[in-house]
Amino acid sequence: MFFWGASGVVFPIIVVNLLGAEPNAHFNIGTSVGGVLSIIPAAIATSLFAEGSYDEAQLRDHARRSIILTFILLIPAVILLLLLADKVLLLFGKDYSQNATSLVRITALGTLPAAINIIYLGIKQVHKDLKTMIGLPLVIAVISIAMVYVLLPHMGTLGAGVAWMIGQSCAALWIIVNWLRRWKK
Repeated sequence: MFFWGASGVVFPIIVVNLLGAEPNAHFNIGTSVGGVLSIIPAAIATSLFAEGSYDEAQLRDHARRSIILTFILLIPAVILLLLLADKVLLLFGKDYSQNATSLVRITALGTLPAAINIIYLGIKQVHKDLKTMIGLPLVIAVISIAMVYVLLPHMGTLGAGVAWMIGQSCAALWIIVNWLRRWKK
């Protein structure tokens, strides 16, 4: 769920090819632990799609409530994982705690812009806007994959998390700017 789309398939391949098997293990555990938080916006977006499909006239209200609920649940979870990342990783061993804590933290932070994207895609799913439903994840993947090649050699596995967060943040910024433009009209 965490690295949905093309980057989810490509990132582990890039990491193992550029850094090796052991860093790839740290990457996979780190992104799995941090990415578990993306379940929150994904579940809420699924509910938004169901409610919006049933009563599209109320979609704006459902979307607003979905965003609020997402962040009410997600922000404390992100804070908790930021504080406890090293301890949670001890479940997998001291090596993971030492090598993947920063990745878990950046992944947890990255779920905040990802949540905006996930909710937005839920709205677009109600609208049956295939162009956006395909295009937005594609843009995120292209930005993320390009950035991973730049950051991975310098930052290690943390670079992959930062690259993903940059892709998510760029898309979320685009969504926010478009929403603000529409609300001003």
